[in-house]
Amino acid sequence: MIGMMKTGAAGMNVQKLQIDNIGHNLSNMGTTGFKKRDYHFTDLIYQSAVQRGAPVVPEPSTGLMPQMGRGSAIISGPLNMKPGSFLHTGRPLDLTISGQGFFGLGMPDGTTAYSRSGDFSIDREGRLTDAAGNYVRGNLRAVPGGFVPESFSITSSGEAKAVNSQGEEVDLGRLYLYHFENPSGLLQEGSHLLRVTEASGPAVQGYSGEGEMGSVLQGMLETSNVDVTEEMSRMIISNRYFQLNSRTLRLAEDMWTLANNIRR
Repeated sequence: MIGMMKTGAAGMNVQKLQIDNIGHNLSNMGTTGFKKRDYHFTDLIYQSAVQRGAPVVPEPSTGLMPQMGRGSAIISGPLNMKPGSFLHTGRPLDLTISGQGFFGLGMPDGTTAYSRSGDFSIDREGRLTDAAGNYVRGNLRAVPGGFVPESFSITSSGEAKAVNSQGEEVDLGRLYLYHFENPSGLLQEGSHLLRVTEASGPAVQGYSGEGEMGSVLQGMLETSNVDVTEEMSRMIISNRYFQLNSRTLRLAEDMWTLANNIRR
């Protein structure tokens, strides 16, 4: 009965984590460039259900003894890198990537984080930054002081230009894009930021339109890849699994109580 209770508790724990993950995915439906995470499960170690001794009956010719499992656990939780839909905004500094590439963002500590969110703006120093003020990596130059841009142009190859009201044009350089051997292994840090891990492999730097980098599209944003119908179906299933495992615990408790109340 102790084993039965441990198995039920293990099943309840993984379903609780699954429901927490589904809730996180659903809460980020409106997050630009968000990639949902999928949990994968595995069965736990098995134990022989019969202690070997002097057999009362001959053992089966196969030599296989009955085994008992010990529940389930989460084995992995990779990011689902399926692209989201493209939302046309018409804003010149809204960018998205058609392909597998990522934007690189220079962090305050000098490291680089990566993102699929292209909601950019120009800061007071004339640099291209994200909403948190992290500057976009690339062979880029700041908008010159005194130059008041009327519009911005960013080509599919990542070349950026600013134009003022007099039609004067300033070349701002070119964006970098980054590619990973296994992007599903990237670590989510919050605020749409992703970090390199051993599972993802190192970042490969390049430009828009090169190899597997993808191409930059201007005036668009990539929406979250969360599918409401799919997540709600998974939540209903996980909730049902949780209930069934809790019943296992209750049944084990009832059996334990019955055994304790037996009188000679």
